[in-house]
Amino acid sequence: MIQMLHSELDADRIDYLLRDAMFSGTTYGDIEAETLIENLKTQKHKKYDIKILGIGKKAINAANQFLVNRFFAFTQIVFHKKVIALERMAQDLIIYLILDGEFPNVEDLIDGESNIDLIDFTDSYFFRKLDDIDCENEYIMEIKKQLKKYRALNLSDKSNTKLYSSSYDEKAEAYKKLINDKEFKMLTQNANIDRVSKDVFVFNSKKITDHIPKEQLERIYNNLNAGKNDNEVIEGLQKQHDIETILKFRQINGLSVVNEETGFGNFSNSPELIVDSNLSLITELCRYEKFFLNHYLI
Repeated sequence: MIQMLHSELDADRIDYLLRDAMFSGTTYGDIEAETLIENLKTQKHKKYDIKILGIGKKAINAANQFLVNRFFAFTQIVFHKKVIALERMAQDLIIYLILDGEFPNVEDLIDGESNIDLIDFTDSYFFRKLDDIDCENEYIMEIKKQLKKYRALNLSDKSNTKLYSSSYDEKAEAYKKLINDKEFKMLTQNANIDRVSKDVFVFNSKKITDHIPKEQLERIYNNLNAGKNDNEVIEGLQKQHDIETILKFRQINGLSVVNEETGFGNFSNSPELIVDSNLSLITELCRYEKFFLNHYLI
């Protein structure tokens, strides 16, 4: 079932949370995994005529814990200042190597047109290519030197982290203000490997859930039709799908709560997302989003 492989509660997300916590020495992976797994259930959605994999009501608190701990794991581990810096440095080096014809691009790997054996396409391959870099690009040579020493770029005091807890519309407005900020605009100005600036900006954001309550989604969609809302995410969906298609897609990809059986294998209602359940804290916590604007010095 596709939801076991790709959804808000899939095998990869549980595995990575446990794995990252173990290797980082944190306790964010301390979740009720057994409770979640034992309470997995399937239920047919009457309106969309699809079978949904979700959790029973007994596991709602365990699901709350999973989503909150995953949010903390991202904000403290995945988006750690040194992790972000090292990823950006490696990314810029790979872009340089691809443009120089010394590294396969994604399309070549997918199409099988690259002469690279995927078994050998590991971290060691990257570091072998790193050793071969010798050019006049000062930025590339500097981050090569730093990566060979396993060092990250230095974080400056211009970096900014903000946690927003507001309505969807207010948060969207705050995001607009951020992207119009002078320092944030430098992201695009410094997004090339031939930069002359000593500044590197990296932006990330994380929400507790990728979904918002159904009523809020429908209101935003209806406002779009009336020309009252210019949210780009919903607008992009609207151009391709009607509201029912969006809600169906949301049901498949979200974390669903399956209603209890009423007897003889029948269920009282169709499953609902945890963000819509009045038994879950996520209905309130979905408002939270953390923005990271990291400024590094070369």
